[in-house]
Parts: sequence; C-alpha cells; structure tokens
Amino acid sequence: MMPSARFKVRTAVQNDVPYLRLNWSVSFGDTDEYLDFFFSRRFAADNTLVALAGEKVVSQLFLLPATLRTQEDEIPADYLFAAATHPDYRGQGVMSLLLDEARTICRQRGKDAIVLLPGNETLYGYYEKHGYETAFSRRRWKATREELSRLAAPIEKNGDAISVLQTILSRRNGLCWDGDALDYALAEHGAFRGKYASSDHAFVSVSDDEAFCLSDVEDFGGECAALLLGLTDLPSFSLILPADMPFGTPEDGGMLCRLSDKPIHLRDAFISFAME
Repeated sequence: MMPSARFKVRTAVQNDVPYLRLNWSVSFGDTDEYLDFFFSRRFAADNTLVALAGEKVVSQLFLLPATLRTQEDEIPADYLFAAATHPDYRGQGVMSLLLDEARTICRQRGKDAIVLLPGNETLYGYYEKHGYETAFSRRRWKATREELSRLAAPIEKNGDAISVLQTILSRRNGLCWDGDALDYALAEHGAFRGKYASSDHAFVSVSDDEAFCLSDVEDFGGECAALLLGLTDLPSFSLILPADMPFGTPEDGGMLCRLSDKPIHLRDAFISFAME
C-alpha cells in the first residue's frame, strides 16, 4: 500500500517521548520500568525517526551507532532498533516512509550500512522488500546440562565483561559496539532479562532457558560451558552461538542494507549481544 501523504517524517524531539513510549508499549508489551530505563539511558532524539499523523507520533524507529567489521575493514553503520507503529495506523505504509528516511539520513551522516535483527522470521521478507539482505547468521544448539558438564573446564580467571566482549568481537566479522553501548546492554540484561558472566576468554548470558555464548572457537567447550553451569541450575539450554562455532544448527541472524558503493564482504558475520 502506498503511504498516505498525511504522514510527516522527521527526527524526534523530547516532547515526542510520551507517544514513543505508548507506541513501544502497545507494540512490544514492555513495562514502564523498562521504558524508563531505555529513555533515561539510551534514547537520543536526533537518532530517532518518527512519523506523525497531525501532531501525533504514530510510528518510530531508533538508530544506534555501531561499527560493522568486514573481511577487509571496519565501517560506520547504524543498528535499526525497536521499529514500531501504533496498531491504529498499521498497514498504511507509514513504516515504509521511515525506512526510506533512515537510508537517506544514514547516508548523509556518512554511514555505509544499516543493520537490523528482525523480531521474527516473517519479517525477513518484509525488510527484503525494503532493500535489506540476509547477511548475518548464527547457530542454535539445544544442549543438556549433562552435555555441558562433559565439556566444561576450570576457569582460571574472571574477566571484565565489556573488555572481553570487545576483544572477542574485534576478531569476528559482525557488529561491534563501543563501551557505552555494551555497558547499557549489560545493565539492561541484568535488570530485566537474566544473568551474565565472563572469563578472560568467554562471555555468556542467560534469559529463561535461552543462553547467548561468545568465545574463541577453541575455548568454547571449556569456558562457556563452565560459565553457563555456574549461572543457573537449568536442566537444558537453547544456546545462541556465532556461526563459526562447531556446534548446533545454522539459522538466519540479521540483515544488512548497503548505503554506498563500498564493498562489504562478510563471512560468518554475527550480530552480537548488545540490543538484540
């Protein structure tokens, strides 16, 4: 459907926040406590695009600065996060307007790519129609506690989670975050989702029965397994792993919109822990 001319698109201003919170809440079901956390610590008006019907914000998306590490280089990128339209305005093309504007603004700001992780499998087709391609992957491994116990090895030293994440991600193709972004993501995870732990060479987080694991490939069996077993007494886990791990079943793990002629060559690229 063609977008209606009655919608206006612009960057956000502080007075839009009540509308942004409402649209977020009805779209994702998050609590006021969670929204307070995001809007006080991560929200930046000039990195937020909104669509208005009259004076009312009815659709929105957030652009979070990041770096995309490729086979050849590290390039400036934005991570498109929490795109949402109020239910009364869905199906009218308003998100298409925002996605078009996001490409324009990101190009103007010198970004070479926009990255996103669709909220579910059905959205891959939607974003493909708007110029995105599946460019990231990961593995999912359903493991029992007994299987992890057989792999686990003693951890010699605990590590600073931010430093460990940045070191590990700098060695892989995929999305890398600065310290402030990782600090926020770790605090958000600890406050609302679950637990996390790190050694000198590995990082794991647990939410319900799902676990996210990062390490050097050769270290996974020992340190990640040991960290997971120490975090929870769950009998089994659904582990999310980088695509180059020798465990689990491959699955799509995110999309890329190219904004320039600069070559972007990715291999086993991974969208990391922050802001999934």
